[in-house]
Amino acid sequence: EISTEVYGGGTPRAPSGVASASSAAALALQDDGDVATAEEAERHNAQEEREQIKPLHDFKVQAGATYHLITASWWREWSDFVGLQDSTSPTGAPPPPIDNEDLFEAGSSVHLRKGLVEEQDFILLTQKEWELLSKWYPGSGPEIARRGVLDGTYAKVDMYGLTLLVYLHKSSDPPKEMVVSSAATLREFKEMACREFDLEPSEVRVWDYFHKKLHKTLETPGEKLKKSQIINNNDILLELKDEHGKFVLKGNFQHSYYRSTGGENTVVNSSRSMGRGLVGLQNLGNTCFMASTLQCLSNIPRFREYFSSGVYLKEINRQNPLGQEGKLAEAFGDLLRLMWPSSDGDMVSVVAPRGFKYQMGVFRPEFQGYQQHDSSELMNFLLDGLHEDLNRVPEPKPYVETVGREGPDEEVAQFRLSQYRRRNDSQVHDLFLGQFKSTLVCPVCGNISITFDPYNMVSLPLRTHSEEMLTMYSVKFWRKPTPQGPRECSMLRVGVPKGSKVAKVRQAIAEQAELDPNQVVLATVRNGYCYNIHEDAGSCEYNASSQTFFAFEVANAAVFQRYLRPTAVSELSAVTVYMKHPNSPKAPLSYSAAAAQKPSPDPILFNHPRSTTMNEIYQAVASQISPDMDPSAIEIYVADDRAYRVEKTGGVIPNNRDPVKGGLKERLGLVVTFVDPKSLVTTDIPGLEPEETGANGGASGSARGNTLSINDCFDLFSTPEKLSPEDSWYCPKCKNHVEANKTMQLWSAPEVLVLHLKRFSYSRFFRNKIGKAVSFPLEGLDLSPYVVGPQSTGAQPGGAAAEDASERPPLLYDCVAVSEHMGSLGGGHYTASAKSCEDGKWYKFNDASVREVTGSSVNQSGDAYLLFYVRRDAQEEAPQGETKVEEEEEEEEEE
Repeated sequence: EISTEVYGGGTPRAPSGVASASSAAALALQDDGDVATAEEAERHNAQEEREQIKPLHDFKVQAGATYHLITASWWREWSDFVGLQDSTSPTGAPPPPIDNEDLFEAGSSVHLRKGLVEEQDFILLTQKEWELLSKWYPGSGPEIARRGVLDGTYAKVDMYGLTLLVYLHKSSDPPKEMVVSSAATLREFKEMACREFDLEPSEVRVWDYFHKKLHKTLETPGEKLKKSQIINNNDILLELKDEHGKFVLKGNFQHSYYRSTGGENTVVNSSRSMGRGLVGLQNLGNTCFMASTLQCLSNIPRFREYFSSGVYLKEINRQNPLGQEGKLAEAFGDLLRLMWPSSDGDMVSVVAPRGFKYQMGVFRPEFQGYQQHDSSELMNFLLDGLHEDLNRVPEPKPYVETVGREGPDEEVAQFRLSQYRRRNDSQVHDLFLGQFKSTLVCPVCGNISITFDPYNMVSLPLRTHSEEMLTMYSVKFWRKPTPQGPRECSMLRVGVPKGSKVAKVRQAIAEQAELDPNQVVLATVRNGYCYNIHEDAGSCEYNASSQTFFAFEVANAAVFQRYLRPTAVSELSAVTVYMKHPNSPKAPLSYSAAAAQKPSPDPILFNHPRSTTMNEIYQAVASQISPDMDPSAIEIYVADDRAYRVEKTGGVIPNNRDPVKGGLKERLGLVVTFVDPKSLVTTDIPGLEPEETGANGGASGSARGNTLSINDCFDLFSTPEKLSPEDSWYCPKCKNHVEANKTMQLWSAPEVLVLHLKRFSYSRFFRNKIGKAVSFPLEGLDLSPYVVGPQSTGAQPGGAAAEDASERPPLLYDCVAVSEHMGSLGGGHYTASAKSCEDGKWYKFNDASVREVTGSSVNQSGDAYLLFYVRRDAQEEAPQGETKVEEEEEEEEEE
């Protein structure tokens, strides 16, 4: 067992335990005559396993089918054993039984780890594949079965499902935790729950027991859990018939808004809030992005008043085929009426927006589940959905022909806007609608094309167009020791074209370090543990912005990569050394160790001749640690090379002149401890006192770059750029597709201006975050230098007469809300800061939590993502909703 290579496709995995072989033998390749290996190989027919699995593994996920997750490291090891990729003869010994424990959260046998990445962390198998592999490798598990579900128009595997806390009525026992697919029907769930509690389904009634309050029965057999608005960590109650054979419980609906549309927003905490609008929104399971967006929108005075006053109800368009028959507007309006009640006696402190989430998922299916999303995407879709539900243009809408229009910019812009408003007219557009001016210049014939397009949000870049084409990597680079000095560490920042493979990243690092690419190993290191050696054919772009990568100078990097090993047996071994800090506890070294523990030293990677002796290994390791290190000052153990946790296994390797029988393994993991830790001067050992690099090796703040101002972002927005060949423009004059020069400008700005800071860059498969801080004013943002159309205060888009830019009055905006994003895209968290129109103070909204903050704290962090500004002159006007309500009340009194 312990002779298996250290890097199973780059990720050491396996059951921990004490090796059966001696520590010296653990260094070496096993003899061909090893009885255990022969017996193991005899039980497995590599060719037969490959021929049965390979055709089954070519599949597309289907909704309703069952799939199984297994750890990717085991799959790579098995693939090598059977020659799955190239149908070659088997290489190495058969792998052990599948061990999926590392896919679960620490200490849990139910919850999968967050952020699992397919192909990197796990592999999907069909039901038949799992049955075959678990039969061939007895003891495999735990079994992780998941269902395929529809996500919009395509099918995906419901990885995390719904965790439900199931209570038994009149029982003092704690609830049982069950994980079910969100696509499961109520009948399926009821049968599962009854099996779990050993109950007869006919004697049981299931209740939505959200927050331990009876809301409604779940007795429509074919209805799915997600349609019943059952959310992650939802409480469920199983009611049993009484002695008379009847169900007696009754629901309590006094703290919920119910509608025939199915919308329900539930009051979680009815205690009085700090004030109107200062209401927390409970996280329903990765819904912080939604809470952040809703809190920002609810603090735009005229927009909020339009909904909370009920004025919107008179403008619902139930015939618009592009809308939701008013259901989305009703769910949003109901929620705002809970958050902004008309009476102080109706104020509450926390609301669960279940009804709104359900209706948003109906409108846009991608929001049905419980995955993290982009708050800017939600806001765009929400404003679009509300606009369609409240569109004042009756059906059938007038036909508007798309025709070219020539003339002065003012006339063309006004014409385009009037054409658009003939089919689109709502309070949403009254507040949020502006116009872009887009200019394209043909580099061949000089033809100029100008278009005017509507917008409700302005996306501001945080870097130039050329930089947008690159993915930036923060790299902690370790040079190998030389006769003149010890190992040296430096921080590098490298950029490669988006979509580049690992080979390109290694090449960029090598160029900066003035090395040959085959001297550079790229790895992910977590708390001193070499979690992954990145393969040249793979990609690590998905988390380029959220972590610091590690690179090591070695003699031959190819032997560290599983799929780049030379065809001939290499004369060098790939050695990874893990150092136990002298002051660290006796606990095993682990990348998942508690953050409170002292960070572990960075590992050491180097090559060593496979033909060697025991004392030569000691000398080599000691010289790697420090040129002055005496080999007798350390003890070396062989790491359990399949271990999820890198532990000492077996005994100490003897420090003598005995040769390593058969030569060193091609990949070898070692653990080093110090004989007399108290005598060490730790600062003299490079890497023993590691620098902080952020959580999970994430880039520190210094790697984020310099702070930008919002004016810098506007300048970048209007900077001309040359179109790429993929985005080439067809010039109608010279009849060619050309890489035109494009300029984007603001022609007009709306009453409510939403600025989207483009922190997330996109590639074909991944999104990365730009962590630069952006400074912005809370009061007095002057847009007059950036609005090129005839925009004076109070003007509507598409005005009729231009002004001299130098003579324009300031076009001032004041910030009322900020949506903030912390961390990486996949594992980050959204919050909101908003200025209350009730008392003028700023408050922080963090899901269900609300607290007062200072205005200065709002624009000092690097987390700002969406900025909500209101034009200053509009704030001086009476809110439209109040005016309309007063007019209606006066009309009713006259009648």
